[in-house]
Amino acid sequence: MSAEVCRNYGIHNPDTCDYAEEGDSLDRITYWDNEKQVTINNVTIANIDEYDVEIVTEDFDIITIPVDDIEDWD
Repeated sequence: MSAEVCRNYGIHNPDTCDYAEEGDSLDRITYWDNEKQVTINNVTIANIDEYDVEIVTEDFDIITIPVDDIEDWD
């Protein structure tokens, strides 16, 4: 099951009951990119909209992930 957007500023994983909002720091986020599972450690959620989540990495790179491709996070 993938993540879902809640009120356009939070993401929710119904399988694990995890919830994250804009500005939250995450130990890791895992998502699918061209049928490959990708995990990025130590990120901050910068922006959430109906379809995408923007994260900022430790190196200040901005990555946009489709909400439907997010697997889980801690």
